[in-house]
Amino acid sequence: MSNLLVVYPPRSLYPEQITSIRALQISGNLAVCPLGMFVLYLSALCDDAIQGKRLLNAAMNVLLTFPDSVNSESSSTVQSENTEEKPTVIWSGLYIQEISTGQFDSINFAPMPDGNLNYNDTSDAAVKLFQEMYPNEEYFPETTPPENSEDDIGLSLET
Repeated sequence: MSNLLVVYPPRSLYPEQITSIRALQISGNLAVCPLGMFVLYLSALCDDAIQGKRLLNAAMNVLLTFPDSVNSESSSTVQSENTEEKPTVIWSGLYIQEISTGQFDSINFAPMPDGNLNYNDTSDAAVKLFQEMYPNEEYFPETTPPENSEDDIGLSLET
């Protein structure tokens, strides 16, 4: 597989995992790295840095092998005998990205679906966004069927 997205739902990696973790793998065919290699981007919404590092490290430990600089030859031999072969990390970095939304008169924002696998927040945001864009319009107004219920080719809906 070259490009894929894996989502670890809450509590799938460890019992205290309270949010989803997303792992996006992008291959060299998108010119982000050399051919035959991959960039793996992991993300999770969290309240603090310690919680975030724990979430991301749990997902990385499931997906990846970290090189052992002291005894790399013997550790790789033992690993290949006992478990599936996992990709080896060449370089990794963790950072915290503050989530913020700017206020611009000509741009409207809507949130992404969250990791709880329900779309109530997204649906509520869509209603709010619609009301901001069209303040005098009804969101999904009730409609009545047309009096002439024949379609373009002359067939009637009534039997």
